Amino acid sequence: MTFPMHPPAQNPQAFRQALRAELVRRCQQNPRYSLRAFARSLEIEPAALSKILHGKRRLTQGMWLRLGPRLSTLESSTDQNLHPVDMPTFDMISHWHFYAILELIGTRGFKPDPQWIARRLGLSPTETQVSITTLKDLGLLEIGKGTRPVWKDRHKRMTTIQSPFTAVPLRRLQRQILEKAITAMEEIPMDQRDQSSLTLGFNPSDVPQAKVLIKKFRRQLGQLAKTNGLPTEVYHLSVSLYPVSRRIP
Repeated sequence: MTFPMHPPAQNPQAFRQALRAELVRRCQQNPRYSLRAFARSLEIEPAALSKILHGKRRLTQGMWLRLGPRLSTLESSTDQNLHPVDMPTFDMISHWHFYAILELIGTRGFKPDPQWIARRLGLSPTETQVSITTLKDLGLLEIGKGTRPVWKDRHKRMTTIQSPFTAVPLRRLQRQILEKAITAMEEIPMDQRDQSSLTLGFNPSDVPQAKVLIKKFRRQLGQLAKTNGLPTEVYHLSVSLYPVSRRIP
């Protein structure tokens, strides 16, 4: 994959959080796992890694280039069924309807007809046709030949979870999903959705562990979607954890 394009000078805390989250995840899996073992896997001195994790060592461009790809490899190895997508490809499909089209293929009663897809997802015919062509060109959608061609989703459960930075395409996709959530709140019956929130006092140092728990929940929900036969609809899930309080002098 192409590692996140933003250097640590722009967002050093995000990089530290990614390291902390990976360390927490490993410790949860193995209580005997140590900082020394983590440093060894990253090929860095334990003392240097400790200073980075605690914000006592400045993250340089060289350190980012050195640790970044190793962190990406470590994370991707923990999700053998997920395939990281490179940022140039993701930039082309970082709109909600691309993924909705791919997921719609696996629903009961799917019709391989662009007009039917457009009606089901509330898209224009032109937007739908262009999106289908893009997915085909990128190898994410396979359409067979003949009068009744079979459509196959080839996106192999893509993920961008390895990136500790929020690139422009990622922000674009998340913004669209949140906007769709607002629309759903106004238009979708309550028995077909769940939208709730929680406001709580929280320590910023616990955010990496919270990310691990949220990731685990997403994986569990993804498994649930596979246990009850073919789905009939395409859903979005958006979970947000962010501070609303600001530090003041």
